Amino acid sequence: MTGSGLQEYGGESPIWGFVRQLAMERWTGQAEVGIDPRVDLYVAEGSVYFAQKVDDAPLGARLVAVGALTATQLRNGGVPLGTVAGQERVSLARLFQREPDVDRDLVELTVDRFAEQLLEQVAEHPVGT
Repeated sequence: MTGSGLQEYGGESPIWGFVRQLAMERWTGQAEVGIDPRVDLYVAEGSVYFAQKVDDAPLGARLVAVGALTATQLRNGGVPLGTVAGQERVSLARLFQREPDVDRDLVELTVDRFAEQLLEQVAEHPVGT
């Protein structure tokens, strides 16, 4: 990415500044930032649509834990991808088509809340490398 301010970010610069730079550049992709915790950011045209710590439980399990999905909805709506590093991976990309009774608004708002809470928690942490 030629001329990007993202290349200059790192070290002790705060994560909030990196997120602001993502927005200014309308960047799209996945970025891993932070030191402790390490955080994955998923970004579309500069807007962070999902963020999670690299060692967080899978999203589906977290949605079940807070009551946004039932275990049955997750099992019926998720697509198994196999095991990676000893952890079962499930895609939720077709959740709403495969399980039409899922409260889409609740799930989407919960995912947004997860991301917002994490970004608030780590905003002042250093970006790292």
